[in-house]
Formats: sequence, C-alpha cells, structure tokens
Amino acid sequence: MLRQQEKLALELIFRGKDKLCSEINEQIGGAESVGWEETGVGFYSTILLKSPLSEIPHVRMWEYNFSHPDFPHGGSYMCTIISESELELEAVAFGGADWPNPNDSKLFEEIG
Repeated sequence: MLRQQEKLALELIFRGKDKLCSEINEQIGGAESVGWEETGVGFYSTILLKSPLSEIPHVRMWEYNFSHPDFPHGGSYMCTIISESELELEAVAFGGADWPNPNDSKLFEEIG
C-alpha cells in the first residue's frame, strides 16, 4: 500500500493523458511502497507496481516542480522508472526547508 504522500506525488507527476500516465494511474491503488525513508527535506521510496508496464519509455525520469503555501521556496517530486515494475520516488523541499507533509492537491501549482 502507498502512503498518501506517495499517491499524491504520483498523481501530480503522471497527471497527463498519455499511455504511460494512464497505466501508472491505474496501478496506484494496488502498488506497494518499500524502502521508505524520510530525509528531513522530503522523502525517498521505492514503489513496486502490481503489474508490469507495457513498455519502458525512452524518458525514464519524470518530475513535477511546484509552489505551495507551506513551501517557502517550492519543491519537487521526481520519479525514475527503474524497470517495468519498479519506480523510485523522491520529494524535495527547495531551499532546505522542512517537509510539511502536504496532502491537498489543490494547493499545488506547477512551476517551471
């Protein structure tokens, strides 16, 4: 099972309508989080998908840079596709700010 922060990050990163985004969004409910680590300025985790992706894209690193009222300098969610069934997810608050554990997707605004 994924933590709320992981679900939010994946939904924001893969918010598009293309095949990859659709496949990942369909699997969020059945994905499993392993190796969760809080870093102080964010978190890092490995996510195992229940079913393999139909193909690995040429671009393997995806990100969502954002502004948010609880982040003085903004932040970023990053996801690297390691294999057909494994994702690495990282969250970072820019400027070294403490990670405030946001969970309302309406407060995020994409930057950059």
